[in-house]
This record gives sequence, structure tokens and C-alpha cells, in this order.
Amino acid sequence: MAKVASQNTEDKPITDLTDDEILTIVRDFRDLGLEGSANFYDRMRKGEDFVIGGDLQWDPAIKEANEAKGKFCLTIPLIKPQIKQVVGTQIQNPKDFKVFNTKGGSATIAKVLTALAKQAMDSEQAQFEKTQLFEAGLNTGSGQLGFFLDDSQDPLHKNIRVERLNEFEVLWDPNCLIYDPNTPGRGAKFCIWEPWEDKDTINLRYPDKKSELEAIGGNGGFVGAVVGAITSIIEMMVGSRNKQTSIFGPENRTDVKNLQKTRYQVSHTWWRKPTKCTWWYDKRKSEFDAIILVPGAKVDFVNSETGETKQTEVTQKMIDNVKQRAKDNPDFTIKETICNVMIHTIRVGDCLLENIVDELNLAQSGVCLFPVIPFYPFFVNGYKSGMSEDMIGTQEEINYAHSMELNIIKQLANTGYMMKGGVGAEKYAEFLKAHGGEDGVVLDKSKAGGELEKIQPSNYPTAIGIVKEKAVENLRQISNVRTEDPTTAKDRVASTIRLKQLSALTGSAAVFQNFDYTMSLAGNLIVEIIRNNDIFSEDEILEIVDKNDLLDAELIKQATAILLKQFSDSGQRIPQMPQMPPPDVLQDPAQRDMAIKSFEMSANAFKQFAQALDKESKAMATKMLITQLKQQRRRGRYNTKVDLSPMAPTARIFKSLELFELNRTLLQNMQMPIDRDILIRSTDVDNKEEIIDKGKERMKQAAAMAPQPARPALKAAV
Repeated sequence: MAKVASQNTEDKPITDLTDDEILTIVRDFRDLGLEGSANFYDRMRKGEDFVIGGDLQWDPAIKEANEAKGKFCLTIPLIKPQIKQVVGTQIQNPKDFKVFNTKGGSATIAKVLTALAKQAMDSEQAQFEKTQLFEAGLNTGSGQLGFFLDDSQDPLHKNIRVERLNEFEVLWDPNCLIYDPNTPGRGAKFCIWEPWEDKDTINLRYPDKKSELEAIGGNGGFVGAVVGAITSIIEMMVGSRNKQTSIFGPENRTDVKNLQKTRYQVSHTWWRKPTKCTWWYDKRKSEFDAIILVPGAKVDFVNSETGETKQTEVTQKMIDNVKQRAKDNPDFTIKETICNVMIHTIRVGDCLLENIVDELNLAQSGVCLFPVIPFYPFFVNGYKSGMSEDMIGTQEEINYAHSMELNIIKQLANTGYMMKGGVGAEKYAEFLKAHGGEDGVVLDKSKAGGELEKIQPSNYPTAIGIVKEKAVENLRQISNVRTEDPTTAKDRVASTIRLKQLSALTGSAAVFQNFDYTMSLAGNLIVEIIRNNDIFSEDEILEIVDKNDLLDAELIKQATAILLKQFSDSGQRIPQMPQMPPPDVLQDPAQRDMAIKSFEMSANAFKQFAQALDKESKAMATKMLITQLKQQRRRGRYNTKVDLSPMAPTARIFKSLELFELNRTLLQNMQMPIDRDILIRSTDVDNKEEIIDKGKERMKQAAAMAPQPARPALKAAV
């Protein structure tokens, strides 16, 4: 039975843990994960194998015996097209993040975060990573998506790297019985990812550990043994208490020995440690401006005079100073509570490479999120499964029925011979086994005791065909996917076919719901990373975000008030909107021209001032918004939801059908119809612009050829 973390480390601050204590903690987590996940990874491997048509579909003993007898053991991967149908629906209907503000958040900042999150995902080609994540989940029951800060291309600001992880390399806390692993108290305690990483890169990244890594040897701290298509890893830790046997590992299509030549198997363990933290409130400010002090984490201090932000690692000495200041100054108050802090431990075997506290810099916002987001197509109280698993039994039935049918057909064509025994009969019987079914073979009756008769075939068993048909129908019912054309000969409209195919996928709605849940969790993570890290510079934000989305009415109002005060304090007169001259002045010819000219000059001066003020106010409000986005980490709460992209084919089809239905209704009610160009552009037909242009040309030609009405003759003036 695996134990989790030594008791004497539970109450220790993160900064006081020794390397040996950290190694003990992460090894215990790994042991716990292996004990609780063995059955799940067995099911994952089997599910994937039945999708790709691998070797696990037949019992090895049965397959060997049949092949020895010249019988077929076919694998007919009919699960694959069922899954591809659902995956195709996901590809054709991409979803987008949309950030919305919740408690105390700004709707304008929500728009900015939406644009930045989309930019971060698009720059990483995340639409392809999301599709692979979705398909992996359907195949194995588990899909994993990682979000990491990468400084290789931008050391100053870093980039958000989005990567679909090999699900066989990721091990979650098996005691997490809810979908969201980040849930405080009931979520996951740890997540382990063990990829094979380039040795040269690791040696350059950790030069002080190079000699220790080289001493470990080519296996990188792990002794590997290939079992079938999956690698079973046995971790032999020098000086450790036990051997760690892994039932999870990379689903490699290459031998482990080849990987060990150029790569280390690096173990990344993210684990949450409950930690006492101190909230420091300034009573003169909003509670949203409270500072959270977590030992070992980082906190941003903003200079109120210069506006500059300085990031500092929190120490116990700093916390003690804050507590003392709260005692001495009545404007300050502190509250102590327990927060989860994310720790990232990186090791190769027993070689501890790095231990990072609050790597994503989220503790200052009071959140603790894993950088890995899981996708489980079916999730019931911690039980996880994919789409393929329920179809395995039926797939085995189909494999058996097809194999039996082929073997029977083969037997019908070559039923065998009856012969008489005698001298040399046994040797001739062996000849008949090898060559009796060949075309044009010449047989010698004398060697068969003078008698040789071909066995007459029996009738073909029709029951096999019935079994196959039932099995295929069972496959469709289990998967809730019908891959045949669901239309009749009278119903061949492309949009209708598409809608009927989508309706046939209604049974997969729960799978898409869980995928949306995963994407929503990913959206929350990426938004928090953007809010708490200087990922985008001010220039990048101005380039990425639509200018109108950067304008906040309240901030513009504040900026306008600031500019007017500055203008007034400088001693200059603020132009006012001029009043129209009174009626008696306008009626007096001697005064009218002068009054109108004076009004126009004053109006032009006010207009120019108002335009300049509006321009400067918007520029200042934009600066204030970006400052608020970058510096006020805890100001407001935000969440993400997943919506169908407007560019998704399904969305366009529905909008097109609605538009044509509206046009039909207008015509029936004798109203002006919708313009033909709008109707054409709403469809998915090819060469839309060419169709529109050709139509316009034909309309011009028809108008030119139409007879012109005669002009009425002008009557002569009498």
C-alpha cells in the first residue's frame, strides 16, 4: 500500500523542505498513482489497440493455433470509422473561447482577454492540438493538454506553449473523483508527466547536474522493458526504499533502447501543497487590491508614484515585517488562511533537477491551477472511459464472424480428399495437404491406394451473415453514430443531409459536453496565465485587440475628467458650446452677419477642442485599461465559456437556412425579399462571387435588350 508524503513534512513550509524530502514526496505520489490506475491504463491500451487494429484483438494462443492451421484471424477495425465520424464533427464545428466578467470584473477587459486568449491559442496551432486531444480521448478514454511558459523565442515576455500530451505519459491522482482536478479540497493532489526529452537540451539547461546525469547512465534512471506495443517501465532508484514499477509509459512505436541513446525520461510532478498564507489589506483601498503573501511564491509590488511593478519572492521575513506593520498602522489589516500552492518537481530518477514554487505565478491571484487539462469522454464518479471501450465486444464478434466466414469459404473451395491407406499413403497425404488445393494439380490414385475422392462441400451457413449484420447494427447503436447516408432518394439537399447527419450524432452530445468542459477549464487557465504574467507587451496588445474593444466608457469618463482638470489647472479657459444668437439679432441686418460669423468661429473652436479631448481621452483610457490588465491581478473575476465559432460549417448552415426561411416568409406576405447577393453569400456553395458577378451581367444584358417605352412628345407652346 503506497503512503503519501512523510508525516514530518506536512507542516513544513515549502522553502524548508530538503531535496531528499521532496524526492520522497513525489515518489510516494507516483506509487499511489500506479496502484490506483493499473486497470485504467490496461483499458486505455486495449481501447487504442481496437481502434488501430492492433495485436490485442486476438488472444495470442488462439491466433497462433489458427495460423498454424492455415486459418485467418482477421482484425476489421470498424470502431475507427465510428470514431472518425465524431472527430469529423468536431473538426467541422470548432469552438472558440469567450471570456466574460463575473464578480467585480470589467466587460471591456473580458473582451481584451478573449482576443489575447484566442491569439495565444492560434499562434500555437491549437486547433490541431485540440482535435488530436479529442480523438485521443475517444480512442483511449483519456486526452491531455498542457500549457507551459516557454522562453526560447521570447526570453523577455515568454510565450504560452500549448501541447497535446501523450496520454500514456500522464498519470493523475486516482483519488480525484470529480472532473475538474483544480477544485479545492476535492480535486487532484498531483499530476505526473514523464516524456522522453533530448539529453543535450537537459544537460545545457542543468549544467551543474550533468555529471550526475551521466553517472545514471543511458537509461536515464529507468530500466525499460518492452511488453507488446506499450513500454513497461521499472524505475530502479539508487538508495530508494523500493522499486517503482510503472504500468503507464509512452505508447512508443520504437524500442526503448533507441530512445535511451539520445533521451532521458524526465519525470515532471506537479503537486499541490496546502500552505498558510497571509492576506494584507489596505483599508484605504479596494479589497481587490489585497496582497497575498505565500512563502516561496512571487508577488507583484506596484509603486504608487512611478507605476512600476517589481516582482519579489515572498520570504518569512517579509511576512513578519507585514504583520508588524499591521500592528503599528491602523490602515493595514491582515488575515491568515490556507491556500493551495502549485509545486513543479523535475527529476530524472533520483537526480533532482529543479523544484519550482508557483511556476505560473498564480498564487498572487489566489488560484492554484494544474498546467495540464484532462479530457475524458465519459466520466462517472471518477470512472473514466472512451468511446471505443463499449464497442470492443462487438468488434471481437465482427472479427470472429469475418474470420469464420473467410475460413469457411476457403474450406468450401478446398474441402479435402478421401483416400485409401496403404504403403506410402501417409507420405502422399502430406503431399495432398500442401498441394491438393492448387490449380491444375495432377493427382496419382495409385499413391492413394487406388482410391481418391474429393469431399463434396456442404451448404454455406447463412447464420454467419446474420451474425455480421447484427454485430454491425449493434456497433452503430452502441456508438450512437450512423455512418450510412440517412437520406432518401427524394431528399438529397446538401444542407439537409448535413443536418440529418448531425441529428444522428445526438447520442454523442455528452462527449461534446465534456469536451466543452475541458476547453472551458483550458480557457480559465490560459486567462489566468495572461493576467498574472507579462506575456503580451503593450504594443502587442494594441496590435492584437480591436481598438473599439479597448475603449471602456467608465475609463473614458475618468480620463476626460483628468484632462479637463489638467487643462483648467494650467490657467487656460475651457471652450464651451456656443449658444445661437437671439432672434432679434438675427433679424437686424447690421448685426446678423457679425453674430453668425462669431457663432461659427466659436463652434469650430469648440469642435476642435472636443475632438482633441476625445482623442486624448481614448488614448489615456486605453493606457489605463492596459495598466489595469497588467498590474491589478486580483481586480475582478473572469470565467470562460465555449461557443460554436461563427465560421463553423454547422453554424453557417443554420444561419443560411434561417435566412432562406425568412426570405420565403417575406415573399408569402407580399414584402420585399432579401437581396439575392446576400442569399448567395450565406450559402456554402463554391464560386459564390463568380455566381453573383455572372448574375449581375445577365441582369444588365436583359435590361439593355428590353424594349424602351416611348417618350411623350413635348407639347408646343401656344
